[in-house]
Amino acid sequence: MGRGNGHDQCPLPQFTRTGDPMHTADVPQLQTELSLPARLGAVAALVLLVGLGFWASLVPISAAVVARGQIDVRGKPIVVQSFEGGTIAALPVRSGDQVSKGDLLVQLDPTLLQASLEVAQARLGAALALRARLMSEHQGLPTPRFDIPALPFALPDLSAEEEGQRRIFAARRALFDGRAAQLAEAEVQITAQLQGLAGQIRAKRDQIATLRLQIDNARTLADQGLARSNQVLDLQRIEAEILGQIAGLDSSAAQAAGSLQEARISELQARREVAEQVATELRAANAEIEELIPQILNTTARLTQLSIRAPIDGVVHEMEATLGGVIAPGATVLQVVGQEQGLIFTLRVDPGQADQLEIGQPARLVIAALPREAPQLAGRLERIAPTTSTDQMSGQIYYSAEVEVPAAELALLDGYALRPGLPVEGYLERPARSALAYLLDPLARHLDHAFREE
Repeated sequence: MGRGNGHDQCPLPQFTRTGDPMHTADVPQLQTELSLPARLGAVAALVLLVGLGFWASLVPISAAVVARGQIDVRGKPIVVQSFEGGTIAALPVRSGDQVSKGDLLVQLDPTLLQASLEVAQARLGAALALRARLMSEHQGLPTPRFDIPALPFALPDLSAEEEGQRRIFAARRALFDGRAAQLAEAEVQITAQLQGLAGQIRAKRDQIATLRLQIDNARTLADQGLARSNQVLDLQRIEAEILGQIAGLDSSAAQAAGSLQEARISELQARREVAEQVATELRAANAEIEELIPQILNTTARLTQLSIRAPIDGVVHEMEATLGGVIAPGATVLQVVGQEQGLIFTLRVDPGQADQLEIGQPARLVIAALPREAPQLAGRLERIAPTTSTDQMSGQIYYSAEVEVPAAELALLDGYALRPGLPVEGYLERPARSALAYLLDPLARHLDHAFREE
């Protein structure tokens, strides 16, 4: 054995010059043909290479862009805001809860508004009872009539207010009737006084008439010398006294008539003052009623808005309220993700694979949260975001892609509950390529990059 390039050396054949008769028989012959096993191995290797070449160039291999995402709701979630501010008194739901339209989501403390509403309702009840009493006085009714008009809201019991107005009505009526009775009595007295004075005046005038006859007779007798002239003077003095008495009686009658007229004027004035007072109070009551009705409606509406309810059927999402916390007017409380709009499957695609996406591309979806035996869903790529987005938590940059799944495919998961937010793994299928293309593609890219650098 000798050394030579790390391989065993074989003895080289010795050649002699051709035609040497002395050594012709000792020269070995060179073998130029392969042995049968070698030839069979070469043929097998060639067939294998040719077969692999045909397979690599003709047999298609499926490929897909793999992306993760979640189930979302088609369209945007509805943002629920608080019209009124206040303290959260009740919070019957939390994120992820299923709610129906009209369900209570958040209840704000109604104490202040409820107290304001009760005060306004009490004032309105008192004003309505007051107006009913004033209307009864204005119409001259013997008893008050409480006709409360129909209102767009319910009022508390007005029995106490009505009873109070009945007592006021009775007191005012008694006062008015008392003044009227006094006036009537005074009128009777003055009328009787006038009648007495008129009788006295008539009697005095009758005396005057008789006395004047006596004066005429006495003057005639005096002229005839049958009577003294002083007698005529005495009768004339008596006549003057009676005339003075008549004048006094006339004056007394005039005063009595004036007193009667004043009493009647006083009664009219009293009636006018009462009517004016009733009209003034009635205007004030009507004004207060007109002010309180919209105030109560507004307060009632605000109380209703303290109960924040679900606008649609859906799932509570991104709850920002806490029990006992304070919400400012117009603040966002939570979101409701509606389910009647249908589900959409949103995937996050790596920007390096975004060039392999196209609208209508077939996709297979696996719901990671479902059991392994749950079937996969087949869908199509419906939308690709025009630009990248960034996850604020992880910093991941991605393209958002939405896959739509037909209802027939969703029916395959009829026994499973699909909720927004469940994680999804998607396989966005690409056109099939040969194995040779996969093998040559990295080399082609490397050469293209190398040529560009040169």
